[in-house]
Amino acid sequence: MKKKILFVNGHLNVGGVEKSLIDILKNFNYEEYEVDLILFEGLGDYYNELPNEVNLHFLDITSTYGSYKECIKKCLKKKDWFTFFMKIILILSSKINQKFLKLARPLLKINKYYDCAIAFRVGFCGEVVGNCVNSKKKICWWHHGECQYSEKTRKRMIETFDMFDTIVSVSKGCQLMIENYFGNLTNKTIVIPNMIDIESIENKAKLFNPYLNDEHEWKFITVGRLSLEKHVDNVVYIANELLQQGFNNFIWYVVGDGPEKDKIKQLINEYNIKNYIKLIGSKNNPYPYIYYADLLIHTSLVESQCLTVLEGLTLQKPCIVTRSIGPEEFIDQHKNGILTTKDPSDISKEVLLLSKNKKLKEILICNSLKTVQRTYSIEIIMKKIYDSIN
Repeated sequence: MKKKILFVNGHLNVGGVEKSLIDILKNFNYEEYEVDLILFEGLGDYYNELPNEVNLHFLDITSTYGSYKECIKKCLKKKDWFTFFMKIILILSSKINQKFLKLARPLLKINKYYDCAIAFRVGFCGEVVGNCVNSKKKICWWHHGECQYSEKTRKRMIETFDMFDTIVSVSKGCQLMIENYFGNLTNKTIVIPNMIDIESIENKAKLFNPYLNDEHEWKFITVGRLSLEKHVDNVVYIANELLQQGFNNFIWYVVGDGPEKDKIKQLINEYNIKNYIKLIGSKNNPYPYIYYADLLIHTSLVESQCLTVLEGLTLQKPCIVTRSIGPEEFIDQHKNGILTTKDPSDISKEVLLLSKNKKLKEILICNSLKTVQRTYSIEIIMKKIYDSIN
């Protein structure tokens, strides 16, 4: 008899967490496992990559978002009783105790008994699995590169973790961070990094060359959400620093969208460097932009693991990376990549060094793919996942 596994997540929009989830589901052994997936916020960009074997249950709770009065008013007008009762339960859960979520079981219709239930995000997904799912084993995935919560939220998260058998962290640095921050997790935490599907990435990377008409000697690429923690505005300051040093035969492509986009556009105009930086938006397939570039520069201040850099290494790109707990785990300085501070002058120095030192560039390229093959291959990561759920 097949073992029954449940994954719970918000959506399948483009993002590191969702990419990791899709990679796991695409490589599951469906001859031995029956897999259900519950989503609460939407299907998203990766929906088309979801294997047919996965039983998808979409329970849209987005209509519960917003103020209590407005939500209840709309529910009564539309006779939307699912949203009406979910909103009340969520308020009770938030204001009194998360155990009130147990009242949502009939609404969510999670009636199966599972061999293993996996909350692929902390927060609401974790609380639903903890309170509403019957299973032999419960696992919660931790993907975040920092812990900055109010004391009330921290205590609530500890209550949630108490309902789980295992807390999975995507890096050793993250594991130590959450053990120190939450306490009493030492016997529960394990490390399962996000996998890198080398063959798929290589195939997608060669589908087209986005720079066919670009004659710049150096093409830089940065891939990431345009949000505060990704610090993509630093691209402007680094580019300006390079220009002041007389290094000007480059173009810098930025793949991604987010709330900081207008701010970054404004900075580009202020520094009058729109001929050197191109914001090209989010891409379902960013790999050609990495593969055909000369250098990947990652500016993020917070990374639990850093899929983008690992994908860059997979495509044998030299990578200059701002230090954080994720990349510090796999970047060996000046051997398979370059770690630096967030200071634009430090990053620009490394760019200039790499532009002049062909030997260093060759070393980085030579060692990059080996790093991924050694630790992050599908076979290695899926074995860790099967070991954790059995």
